[in-house]
Amino acid sequence: MATGRHVRSLQTLRSAGEPAQRREQPDRQLWAYYQHALAGLLFVIAAWNLLHTEVLKHPPGQIAPREPIQIMLDNARAFTVGTATLQPRAKFQLEARVLSRERYWLGDRAKLMPIDIAFGWAQMSDTALLDKLSISQGMRFYYWQYAGPAPAAHEVIIRSSANMHLIPATPEVLETLLAARVGDVVRLEGDLVDVQGNGWESKTSLTRVDSGNGACETVYVRAVTIRPISRPPW
Repeated sequence: MATGRHVRSLQTLRSAGEPAQRREQPDRQLWAYYQHALAGLLFVIAAWNLLHTEVLKHPPGQIAPREPIQIMLDNARAFTVGTATLQPRAKFQLEARVLSRERYWLGDRAKLMPIDIAFGWAQMSDTALLDKLSISQGMRFYYWQYAGPAPAAHEVIIRSSANMHLIPATPEVLETLLAARVGDVVRLEGDLVDVQGNGWESKTSLTRVDSGNGACETVYVRAVTIRPISRPPW
């Protein structure tokens, strides 16, 4: 009889365990799906970075000598893009050298402003100065550093360069922005805007002499071209 109870007990345990096993199977399949999706996303990001790592070289000299043009707006009407509200603050035109570029992929902010470009003009479009600086981007900021004596006054570097959050007005604008390489000279026009998103906001800078948090321009890009530049013979 003891043996019989033991057999019935095992059968009871086995029967009780079967639903849990059936529940675990979809969980494993879902986890495998997430793993494959993440691997696919990482592959796309790596491929995009690989295809856009070409750096154009230029001889010394300012290749984008003019400062950006900004015309302040009064009482401009706000408009929406997706779930975000954009408030124009100024008309903006720029011709500048691409110093660095950073693609963003995740979240509502990345959907609206999928790329940041660090631009340089005047002295910061000159290879003679740029060769003495190490430039990078990350977390929506642009960084520059150097070894040894300062190659230029910090004020010169700050007022001749900026990191810009770029909001493409059309798919064609986005395509051109994504095609820009480090060293290209880009011409763009649009609006400096404040953005109110769903649980986040981005206030544009309205001056070229600021630095640190809040110093980035947020640009609604209506038109953009990459200026043809003859390549050096080397």
